[in-house]
Amino acid sequence: MSSAGQVPSSDTLAVIVREVFSAPEYRWGSRADPLSKLRELWWRTVQGLRGLEDTHPVIYWLLIAVLSVVLVALLVHVTYLLWRALRVRQTSPEGTATASPARDAAWFLAGAREAAAHGRFADALGLRFLALMRQLDRVEAVRFHASKTPAEYVSEARMDAAGREELGRLVAALYQYLFAGRRCAADDWARFDADAEEVARHVAPA
Repeated sequence: MSSAGQVPSSDTLAVIVREVFSAPEYRWGSRADPLSKLRELWWRTVQGLRGLEDTHPVIYWLLIAVLSVVLVALLVHVTYLLWRALRVRQTSPEGTATASPARDAAWFLAGAREAAAHGRFADALGLRFLALMRQLDRVEAVRFHASKTPAEYVSEARMDAAGREELGRLVAALYQYLFAGRRCAADDWARFDADAEEVARHVAPA
């Protein structure tokens, strides 16, 4: 019986998760509170202003006046920028903008090739994965959606067992390079590109 459309077993998903989170980049540890120094600075500033009010009240009120003027100026500036942005959006004539190219598999693949040619290999990986998902979506092996995570495609892929396993490894590599900070070199890109080509050959028949 064909394995198309079946949800991968828990063992397969466990292997994928284990491969991703066994990387050194995922060794978590406790972190210091990043806001502690900011709170301390704020407390010292408040205490300094209170001391200035007691010792030099005239300077204190002059400082408050200057800060108030600066705050009002910032608010006016932000309001003006928001008003101008909304006005441009409302007054832009419909249908006059140049139509953007269709972001199909060929579009993403061309972007991946261009990024790799300029040495942006991590960007190339992301675009290459999107090209593969668009390609699989065209043959109804997955259903592409911008809000989906790469791992979600592994769960739904209508592929044979070998193809789903290779897709899982591809996603694990993608997470390490894009989200875990692992350095991506030219040979890593070439291997990822070849693996993506191999995954596309395992699409289960409809």
